[in-house]
Amino acid sequence: MATETSLGAIAVLGLTRTTRCWCRACGEAIEAAPSAASSKSVIRMSGGIVPESAARSSRFGFSQIDSLFAERRVFMAFVADLHEKYREHWAEMLAEPFLSEVAAGSISDERFANWLKQDYVFVREAIPNVALKITKAPLEHRQAHSNAIAALQRELVLFEEMAAEHGVSIEDVEPAPTNLGYINFLRVTNYTDPYEVAYAATYAAEKAYLDSWLHVKELQVGPSKWQRFIDNWTSDGFKGWVDLLATNLDELAAAASVSLRAKMERKFFETMRYERLFWKLAFHGESW
Repeated sequence: MATETSLGAIAVLGLTRTTRCWCRACGEAIEAAPSAASSKSVIRMSGGIVPESAARSSRFGFSQIDSLFAERRVFMAFVADLHEKYREHWAEMLAEPFLSEVAAGSISDERFANWLKQDYVFVREAIPNVALKITKAPLEHRQAHSNAIAALQRELVLFEEMAAEHGVSIEDVEPAPTNLGYINFLRVTNYTDPYEVAYAATYAAEKAYLDSWLHVKELQVGPSKWQRFIDNWTSDGFKGWVDLLATNLDELAAAASVSLRAKMERKFFETMRYERLFWKLAFHGESW
């Protein structure tokens, strides 16, 4: 199956799959793929498949074809590029003391209760945020978002059960400033931004939670009384959800314009910063 992209620059040498792009010169769809008969690259135009060398002498022009393939990379690595670019910021998030103390089993009940209360509010408000995203989602994405709402409902039950078990009151909890800011940031994103940008925020938030709790689990020195939370966000099901988000985000980015991808990247970065602030909020507390 061809991979579509609006970019005028894709990899040719060593292609293992067909990649489709749009020529800036004439707006025609072009596909590049390895030739089945040889190692030479071929280009599929509307008139049929031709060798790259022939395409260079076609009406597209030598310089246009060179420009088309100059960058020599397929833009299906958007997610990987984000994580490489912001690797240090991501590592700083994982190094937050809240996570380290949960892993060590030294986190105080007060600090963990602070996180539990605030994240309960966040999850509760995430449900209408996801519902907003569904209104913009392509048909093939809607079921996954609907499943996410059901998963969030189950998480609320988990919070309620753990709160009751450990004597933490979650009634009438007021969102802390950072939490309220994050909730509203995502709500505005889902309401006003293009779907692709909102999707980048969703991926960043879910991937941050997966990596954060995986980090805790990897460093655990023994079972935790909060183990159900740790296991919830390191489960195979949650890993599969985040993998799906990554795959879909790559596909959305491949079809996006340069300016739209820049907005997607910015939203990823901003969401990651909020995730780190949330761990700080949990550890240090926050009030109005």
